Amino acid sequence: MVVFASPDERSDIRDSNRGCPGYRFAHPGYDLLRCLTGETWTTAATRASAYPWRECTSTGPRPCHCICPRLRSEIANFLGSVRGLVCSPEEVVVTSGTSGALDFCSRMILDPGDEVWIEEPGFVEARWALTAAGAKLVPVPVDDKGLVVSEGVRRAPRARLIVVTPSHQYPLGVSMGLERRLELLDWANKNDIWVIEDAAPLLTRIAACIGGASLNASSDPAKTLSC
Repeated sequence: MVVFASPDERSDIRDSNRGCPGYRFAHPGYDLLRCLTGETWTTAATRASAYPWRECTSTGPRPCHCICPRLRSEIANFLGSVRGLVCSPEEVVVTSGTSGALDFCSRMILDPGDEVWIEEPGFVEARWALTAAGAKLVPVPVDDKGLVVSEGVRRAPRARLIVVTPSHQYPLGVSMGLERRLELLDWANKNDIWVIEDAAPLLTRIAACIGGASLNASSDPAKTLSC
């Protein structure tokens, strides 16, 4: 807090909004709330409050893993129908968001100092999560076909993990073609490298196409994690 001794000392104060453009900045990743009416929110809240949450309680040794079975089942069905990702409800882990999922996965996979391919440019918060896990980040350029695999191999041939947004690259918006996807998966499988695909931007797309197919649909699912 700044305390001024006299009114004369306030002459240099300027309105922070002066000179700002008369439009709202389109923040990446945030939907326009005006598209959702109060009635929509009320209906959703009413349905959620009526759900039998007692079914979600757990008496097992891992109560923190007890996420509503119906929710996990719906997520698995959605991923299968929209993205061709085959998984069971038991393989679905619900987190608070993409950053939380990346933090969880990276801490499970990485040892401090392990190299990780990241897209350049890419999602800043993904870098924060990986850095917090002790990863050594290796920026790999993105062209009109997605992550340049050959450049990643040149820069870090012994990487432990690859984090990629193949369906709708953030922030450039390009979709990784089938040939590039197969190149990436072939390299990862031959070198025992984990792949995390961040598909969050895909959820804003109305229809699924070849660009929306999961990497998991054509790889060893034991080494491919979808967020």
